[in-house]
Amino acid sequence: VSDVIIGTSPLGGIGTSISDAAAADIIEKCVRAGFRDFDTAPLYGLGKAEERLGDGLRRSGKAAQCRVWTKVGRLIRTTENVPDPDDIEEENVPGRGIYVDSPKDMRPVQDYSWNGAFLSYDDSVRRLGENIKICGLRCHDPETKLLESLAVCTGGSLEGLCALRQRHGT
Repeated sequence: VSDVIIGTSPLGGIGTSISDAAAADIIEKCVRAGFRDFDTAPLYGLGKAEERLGDGLRRSGKAAQCRVWTKVGRLIRTTENVPDPDDIEEENVPGRGIYVDSPKDMRPVQDYSWNGAFLSYDDSVRRLGENIKICGLRCHDPETKLLESLAVCTGGSLEGLCALRQRHGT
């Protein structure tokens, strides 16, 4: 099973709600079955998938043997902490998006900047919790020409990813 990466968008409640306990059970069963690689993202349930993945890996007792990939490009912020409402990704706001377990007071804020990559990494480390190492990062779905150009420009998230690799080995 070393060639398989388990995707965790269902842990964010994609399409249907899932309890924290059920999410942890799923991850524990994956680890027991020999899976060690997991892909997640801040967008999945506006942080819920990362939190639930971290909890499940710690409950498995084998968190140190597992590898986690996550993504940058969206910061998850409380409604009152969104600097520019124009940066909110409206199609993923709780109640409109596909993640039914998204906390109602959180908003996905698109940020494909160098600084945004660092903020996203730090937030993911916090959400995943103790003893979970992020071994890789990706730029998450810059789906328009504008977002793509923001990611690749000087000071964009791709430069931020390179700097994070140098600093943290991710």
